[in-house]
Amino acid sequence: MQSKIKIIIPIRGPEGYNILDTNYKLLINEIKFLGNNNMFLHLIDNKEDLYKKIVRLNVSILNKSSNFSNEGINIEWISKKFKFFKSQWAYDFLILNIELLYKPDSYLEISIDDILRRFSLILQLTYNTKIDFLNGVIFNDPFDNILVGKTEIIMSDVDLAYEHALRINWPIIKQPTINQTLNWFKTHNVHTDDLSQSKLHRAINAFSYSFSNLLEKDTSQLFWTMLGIESLLAEGNNNITSQIKTKTSLILDEPKEFKRKLTKLYDYRSRLVHGEINFPPKYSSDFDKFEEEYWDYSQFALSILIALIKELIIENKNEFKFEYSRIK
Repeated sequence: MQSKIKIIIPIRGPEGYNILDTNYKLLINEIKFLGNNNMFLHLIDNKEDLYKKIVRLNVSILNKSSNFSNEGINIEWISKKFKFFKSQWAYDFLILNIELLYKPDSYLEISIDDILRRFSLILQLTYNTKIDFLNGVIFNDPFDNILVGKTEIIMSDVDLAYEHALRINWPIIKQPTINQTLNWFKTHNVHTDDLSQSKLHRAINAFSYSFSNLLEKDTSQLFWTMLGIESLLAEGNNNITSQIKTKTSLILDEPKEFKRKLTKLYDYRSRLVHGEINFPPKYSSDFDKFEEEYWDYSQFALSILIALIKELIIENKNEFKFEYSRIK
C-alpha cells in the first residue's frame, strides 16, 4: 500500500567565501527540479528494483523570508514543538514530499536517512559548495503535522577543502552541471548504494567518508581520501608518491611550490598510518594542536580528490589514461 510523507529539514550552506555562497545559491535555485529527474530518483533510492521505495518526489526550498503560511508549513511551530528541530541555526529549509511504495514502519527513519545521504552526496559531487542537513521532521502526510520520525544530521567538511584550494590557488576545481553529474553516473553504471566496481567507483565511495554527524571526530578521513586519490592515479605498489605528483600535475596543472606539500602529505600519511605520530583519543580536547596539522593535510587531500572526480564528470570519463613515450 502506497503512502505519502512530508520531510522538512533545516539546511546550512558555507560561511565566509563569496564564491562558495554563490554556488550554494545556484544549488538552492536548481534543487527543486531534481524531483522530476528519473536518474536522480534512481540514484537516491535502493539500487535493486525489488527494494526500491520511492514512487514520486517533490522537492522545494523555503527560507525565512518566505511566507510559510502559504505553504501550509509553520516553521516556528515545528521548532517549538520539537526541540531537536533547530530552525535558529538555518536560513533555508528543504521540503520533500515523497510518495512511498509502502506504509511508514519502524524502519522509516533508516530508509529516509539512506535517501538523504545519497541526496547529499550527489549535490556535493556537483556544486562547488557545501550543504549540511540538520535534524529534520518526518510527518506521515503532506497535509498534517503528525510526527512519525526525525532525520539525522549529515554534515561535510568539503567547504574547508574548497577554501584551502582557493587560499593556495591550487587545485583549480571545476564545477559540473547537475545534468553532467547524473549523466555521468548513468553512462558509467555507478550507483550511490553499491560495492565499488571500478577505480572510479572506489573514488566515489571514498569521497562518501567525508560526511559525518555533528562534532564527530574521525581521523580515518585522510585515509579514505588518499585511498580515493590513489584509486584514480596509482598503478601497482611502486613509487606511489612520484606517480601522484606527476599525474596530478598533468591533470590539474603544475602545482609549483605546492609540489613539495604533496610530498609532505604522503610523508605525513605514511607516518600516521604506521603509528609514528602521536594523536589524542577520539573524544578529547586537542591541547597539543594535533588537529591543526591533521586537518590542513586532510583538506588539501580532499581538494585534490574533489578536483579529480569533477574533472572526470565534466569529461564524462571513468578513468584517467596515461602513456609513457620515448624521447628521441
